[in-house]
Amino acid sequence: MFIAAVSCGLLLLFVLLEVALRELGVPFYLSTEYTGYLMAFLIAFPLGTVTRQRKHLSVDFVPRLLTGWRSWLVRVFNRLFLLAYASVLFFVMFRLGLASWNDGIRSLGPLRTLIAVPQLVATLGFALLLLNAVVELFTINKANINRDEAYKETIE
Repeated sequence: MFIAAVSCGLLLLFVLLEVALRELGVPFYLSTEYTGYLMAFLIAFPLGTVTRQRKHLSVDFVPRLLTGWRSWLVRVFNRLFLLAYASVLFFVMFRLGLASWNDGIRSLGPLRTLIAVPQLVATLGFALLLLNAVVELFTINKANINRDEAYKETIE
């Protein structure tokens, strides 16, 4: 979350500098290229933390309405789906970053930034999501199921 917060602060600074310098007629090339990279960091790095802390939109009424092994089965399926999704994100982004690194591909902007750098940095964020998915898979416990059964009784 810290990296995302720093990225958000830098993004704000770059945009404000670009607007101010535009009024003075001075080009600010750093903003043009790097705001896009910062947006990628804002998305990639908090994914694991947001998922682990359940600070995202979650549609969990189905496992909460089910009882016992059915609720557990839905939770296992959800965790397996998250693991598959995180794996695909990580491996696709890693292969893309590695190919860009090997080919030496640079941006078309005036700074000619090596494209692999932001791709591989975003890959670290997806690695955190993958690690979180593995941990989530092994933390399905009876306490959550009992809590959900108590929730079901309150809505009935």
